[in-house]
Amino acid sequence: MNVKLDIRAIRIIDGGYRGNFSKEIWNEAVKMIQKIIDTASPKRTKYSIESMPWMIPTGPDEYLRLMEDVGRSEFEAHLNVVNMITSPKRYFFNDDFLNECFEKLAGKICSRHLKDIHLAEEYTFRLEEVALK
Repeated sequence: MNVKLDIRAIRIIDGGYRGNFSKEIWNEAVKMIQKIIDTASPKRTKYSIESMPWMIPTGPDEYLRLMEDVGRSEFEAHLNVVNMITSPKRYFFNDDFLNECFEKLAGKICSRHLKDIHLAEEYTFRLEEVALK
């Protein structure tokens, strides 16, 4: 059965574990993204994966490498900068990190969303999502 859908974006979110950062999972992700795009054969739709603190891509450089490895113009970035703020340095210099994301991913971002975080007062480094005001 061949079904055509008029969809602009699809998002899949998964949980975290150690293996998410392995070369094996990287290669599986590349093959999975290629297969989804090749099977769907989109004409106006882009496919993206959302960055999460516990899986690839963890920043703009990984996103660019993933795009290169996938090698499909239909694969672009879903930019969620907050999900890539995974260290104190990225938290305290988030403006620099945001600029880096937009500079490196310029023209390759198909979707994005905005949220805010704050540093929890308890020890150790822990970020919490908060409502935008």
